[in-house]
Amino acid sequence: MKVYAVNGAAHSGFGEMTARKILSEGNRVIGFFNSEDFENAKSMQKEFSEEKLKMIPIDLFNLDSLKSTMNQINESIDGFVNADFMFEMEDVDNFDYELSKKIFLANYHAPMLMSVELKKE
Repeated sequence: MKVYAVNGAAHSGFGEMTARKILSEGNRVIGFFNSEDFENAKSMQKEFSEEKLKMIPIDLFNLDSLKSTMNQINESIDGFVNADFMFEMEDVDNFDYELSKKIFLANYHAPMLMSVELKKE
């Protein structure tokens, strides 16, 4: 059995479908989820045993906390799927710098940090 880390595993759509596909092929998933997906994460965890699925809450906007969470993973990882994306339309006439920072954190910095830290496993 292979072990895959899936960012966004409880997010309906691409993330959840990716986690379910990996599970259906007999593999284990370490699923990361944001607070907005808490209820779905809880539901999925009830559906699958902890041997098959381990759901872990994360904060994509706090890189220190995210790194600490990644460093608590102490099992071999065979692959990482980033299936969580943040998309907000920008308005060049009313550019929101804080929103732009969040988009880059969620879509670039956080997945890159996760990849680097999980690669150690």
